[in-house]
Amino acid sequence: MEWVRILAYITGTVDQALLVRNEYLAAENRILPAQIKGRLLLSDA
Repeated sequence: MEWVRILAYITGTVDQALLVRNEYLAAENRILPAQIKGRLLLSDA
């Protein structure tokens, strides 16, 4: 049952990568509002 170990390793690696991305996005969401003054105006351009 070597494939079970491989699957567990891959799953753990993917979970760790997602955790790192989520932590990055959470930090970005804390920082950006302080840098942006007022509302963003979006256009088609």
